[in-house]
Amino acid sequence: MAMTRLSDPTPRMTLPRALLSEALRLARSPLTAVHLVCGLAAGLACGEYFSVARWDPALGADAYAQFLGALMPLMSAIVCGLAVDDERAAARLANPTAVPSRGRAVAAKLLALAALGAGALAVALGVEFLKWKTNSRQEDKPAAATNERKDDNGRE
Repeated sequence: MAMTRLSDPTPRMTLPRALLSEALRLARSPLTAVHLVCGLAAGLACGEYFSVARWDPALGADAYAQFLGALMPLMSAIVCGLAVDDERAAARLANPTAVPSRGRAVAAKLLALAALGAGALAVALGVEFLKWKTNSRQEDKPAAATNERKDDNGRE
């Protein structure tokens, strides 16, 4: 006869459970705010760069996205360093390695950071999109509505 257990076995760690655990942990973590600030800073800095740099306007959003693509590895390295420091301060890096399936825990952490990075990139692109929208609305207005000063020869 087979013996039945009286207690439930410990639930297995699956990738969805590890992702849920990371989401719950990141809800209280300052890394979420850091990603938002990084996205805003990248969007504003890149937008200011393109407002003064000489570039072909026909490239439009493609050039902006390429510039963000060059900037994001630096920002992601900084944020991943902050995540490791946060983990070290919390439990001396024991949390991801103390579970039976370390690979799933580390994969969940990497996927969560990648999702936050994608969110920061979306914020950066959204900031520039909003700036382009507001600038295009100002160009549609007549010159008198924009309060532009002109000299005697009609130049701005």
